[in-house]
Amino acid sequence: YIDYTATQPGTYKYDTDNHFFAVTIMLFNRKLEVYYKISTQGYENLTNTEYQTLNYYTQNIVGSNLKFGFINGGIEYDDYKSTIIPHRMLRYFISIQKNYHEKIALALNGNIRDYYLVNENITQRYSDATGKITYTIFKQTSLNFDLMYRKQSGREIDLDLITAKSEITSVIRQLSLTAGIEFYKRKYVSERL
Repeated sequence: YIDYTATQPGTYKYDTDNHFFAVTIMLFNRKLEVYYKISTQGYENLTNTEYQTLNYYTQNIVGSNLKFGFINGGIEYDDYKSTIIPHRMLRYFISIQKNYHEKIALALNGNIRDYYLVNENITQRYSDATGKITYTIFKQTSLNFDLMYRKQSGREIDLDLITAKSEITSVIRQLSLTAGIEFYKRKYVSERL
């Protein structure tokens, strides 16, 4: 015999009220972009929602983006007022993408996000960088190098992670061959892999 008591929430119902507005100004033949975005979310006509976690928020984002040839970079500020996890974030980013004579393709991306969690009075930083180089040896054969680095710092999120991969890929008729090597190194809080 199994005997238990459970309290089930009633059928909940609500209307979600969302608003979004964005404006972008592009200058110098689209090389400089300045933008602003605002979004809000609220709820109306609530019925039996005491067991639900509803996220009321207002988010303001302002940023700029500069394009110079094959380099793209910018800065963005995000003010997220929320009933769940309010935060303020400052983000810096850069992207480099270039092709050389249809033989070499290069892609590099970097991103730094500084968070301030308002309710916990905590600062956190997330940094990541990725890179990819592809060298076409022959029409159906290419050599690829991939590298990724991520660093997180803050209370109980300290992470250092590096992954790298090198491979050669070739297609012979309908047969695809790949050989390579991968590297992985992770340090998370006190654990090392």
